[in-house]
Amino acid sequence: MNAPVPVSRSAPVAATARHDRPASPDAPTLLRILLIEDNPADVRLAQERLRDSGISCDVAAALTEVTAARLAAVHCAVIDLGLPDATGLQALDRVRALAPNVPTVVLTGLNDDLTGLTALRAGAEDYLIKQHTDGYDIARAVRFAVARKHLQLAVESRVQREFASAEVAASLAQQAVERDRDEILGAITAHHSDQIAELADLETLDRDHLYAAILGEPIEILAAGIMQLDLLSSRLDPGHRFQLDQIATHLGQATTWLRDVVGAALIPPDLSDGLVPALTSLASTMFDGAHVVCRVTGSTRDQLPPDTTDAAYRIMREALLNARRHAHPNTITLTLDDHDDGTVVLTLNDDGVGSDQLGDGSGHLGVAAMRARAAAAGGHLHIDSAPGHGTLLTLTLPSSST
Repeated sequence: MNAPVPVSRSAPVAATARHDRPASPDAPTLLRILLIEDNPADVRLAQERLRDSGISCDVAAALTEVTAARLAAVHCAVIDLGLPDATGLQALDRVRALAPNVPTVVLTGLNDDLTGLTALRAGAEDYLIKQHTDGYDIARAVRFAVARKHLQLAVESRVQREFASAEVAASLAQQAVERDRDEILGAITAHHSDQIAELADLETLDRDHLYAAILGEPIEILAAGIMQLDLLSSRLDPGHRFQLDQIATHLGQATTWLRDVVGAALIPPDLSDGLVPALTSLASTMFDGAHVVCRVTGSTRDQLPPDTTDAAYRIMREALLNARRHAHPNTITLTLDDHDDGTVVLTLNDDGVGSDQLGDGSGHLGVAAMRARAAAAGGHLHIDSAPGHGTLLTLTLPSSST
């Protein structure tokens, strides 16, 4: 029988390599834990129980002895919730703050599953009740915690890579569309209204293609990942599904957000209820979760012609999208006014960073496309903006067919 592993309460055992993340389940079975326990009798009992398990211990008798360096040298932290210098889940919170990639198992002397479930919701991989725990239970909980954390980090890394790839693909596609359209717009004068209208239609088609490119393969990849997590969760014991179910839920929320926001920016609008309701719905979707207050006000005395309504919606959609992407505002106000001179005026005012390059629209595809669409509808677009003073966009369109 192997000799007990020595205990050190004042300094961590030297590590030969830094563990930035838990070992894979396929890695060698020898593991090292940091046992955070103030009771010497419980420490000796835990070491005795783990003697032949292939798991060695570093010991901290108080939360103040736990450091990022000590956590970096172990595969898992086993935490007693009854430490003298911590109450409730403070010890768990501190360990997760110091080393978020190190899995944790909590020990409680309370014969109450509610405490353990609360720890799981706070981020622990597993919990054990001291009175009902033997060496096999500890070793099994540690190995399962390491395996679950490894899987969680692998899934998160895959999702991050897929999102990054999708963003790069979308950016390249958008740059290609903007470059080609800028070259065409540069060759057209204000006298060629028919050609300008045709370009506006091409811009709509380009957006439809871009929408399909962004929400095609990336959404399918995310959906497949969620299905794989659901399948894996169904194979685990009921008590061990919580973390995987959380990951699947977050992925589902991200997928819904991507579909809604990108869809609102690109897909053809539904203007059956009028311009103001459509713009209100667009703003609500586009700035959901963005911490931006966006108000849409105003009305028209008569129903606007379909072409005017469509042009106004698409121009203001581009303006709202530009505000979200570039202006970083706290508030946006979009107002619609019906004037007696036969025009309808829409203004969009934001308190964002502003720019000194928006007045003539040079070098900005979005501004050029908005001006072209306004001209094709028989109106005009004016932009006032300066660094640090936000942006005021004024769109004037005829309110009746001519």
